[in-house]
Amino acid sequence: HTHSVAATAVATLGDELPPIHYYVAMFGGTVRVAPYATYGTDELASNAVQALRGRTACLLGSHGAVTTGQDLKTAYDRSVYLEWVCDVYLRAAAAGTPRLLPPGEIEAVAAKLASYGQRP
Repeated sequence: HTHSVAATAVATLGDELPPIHYYVAMFGGTVRVAPYATYGTDELASNAVQALRGRTACLLGSHGAVTTGQDLKTAYDRSVYLEWVCDVYLRAAAAGTPRLLPPGEIEAVAAKLASYGQRP
């Protein structure tokens, strides 16, 4: 869980981080924004669990970000990538209307990432 600047800013803008870059595939698709709830509450935890369904990251409305992984290193690395994608989104949106990738492309990239860096 982080309170990184770009991710927190995106968490105030809408219901999801749209597929502005193929890196969203590493999170399972568009990154959902969980509805706001006071920090430390069961409501916030429940909202985060819902937003994480089928994903490895979510943004917490007006709060920050959560990433998951099979170990701490993976979760941390995902938080760095999430912050980067959020920053790219904010910069692109400030300059105009970002072009978004279609769902089929995100699915294709997710399939490629499943075996990325592995050799038979």
